[in-house]
Amino acid sequence: MIENSFENPKKSFKKSAFQDFIYLSPFGYKMGDMLYVESMGMTQPTPNYRIERYRTGVKRFGIYVFEYVYSGKGYIECDGIKYSVGPGDLYFLNNNTSHIYYSDPADPYRKLWINVRGTLISKLLEAYEITAPVVVLHMDVKEQFEALRTIFSEEMDLQDRLFATGLRLHEIIALMDKGLKKNEVNIDLAQRLKMYIDNRMDFSLTVEQLAECFHLNSNYTTSVFKRRYGITPKQYMLERKMTHAKQLLTNQRCEIKEIAATLSFSSVYHFSNTFKRLTGQTPSEFRRTSLQQP
Repeated sequence: MIENSFENPKKSFKKSAFQDFIYLSPFGYKMGDMLYVESMGMTQPTPNYRIERYRTGVKRFGIYVFEYVYSGKGYIECDGIKYSVGPGDLYFLNNNTSHIYYSDPADPYRKLWINVRGTLISKLLEAYEITAPVVVLHMDVKEQFEALRTIFSEEMDLQDRLFATGLRLHEIIALMDKGLKKNEVNIDLAQRLKMYIDNRMDFSLTVEQLAECFHLNSNYTTSVFKRRYGITPKQYMLERKMTHAKQLLTNQRCEIKEIAATLSFSSVYHFSNTFKRLTGQTPSEFRRTSLQQP
């Protein structure tokens, strides 16, 4: 289930919970590693369990999170959307967006999770065109997660362990792709257009490219989208850029020129003019105002 809510976390935060760590890597992650398993474990039912990860969207080296819910209920919040998860749900959190996830206090979930990094996962997700910040699917992947638990519960050579893990994660990603494509059958064209825009992790998409992806012409694409949502896809993509710009501007470490490039503006001047036209403030003014707020 999905509903609108949520503001991005201002910093990363973890509230302790009773967790059985099956594996915690003794090695550090190195850029270029094909597959790095940071940790794997079982979260036991804990009413106050809560994880918040703050990511700027500029440096994209965060972990990929795969989790399977055995019992209870929990919630994920990301990019203004709140997702509910329960028994039999698989959920995936992409590596470059801020998110919060937590258990239902009245019925806390029990779940098995694995946190990974590396080029293997990024290339698999790219090949299957899975770009969404969050994926939630009700599907039977218990066998795959139990196999992962076995891999990390037994004594095994590191390379053999990584090879076996890579195969299982590929299987899970392939099943995610199958589930996502099955769900698309029951979604109308306007929703599919909006979902495609929302799930893009970069901001370079144009209306012409959007239309081409769906084998449509630009005018028809604009008409379908506007009839459903009241604005053109171009306006919607610009609003999405402004929302993300505001999030990035609250982080003093992000330079304005870096934000402009991340959001695919042709120059800092173009970004600043557009931001002021739509918000009434320059990016610098917005940053000063937001940092002064308690």
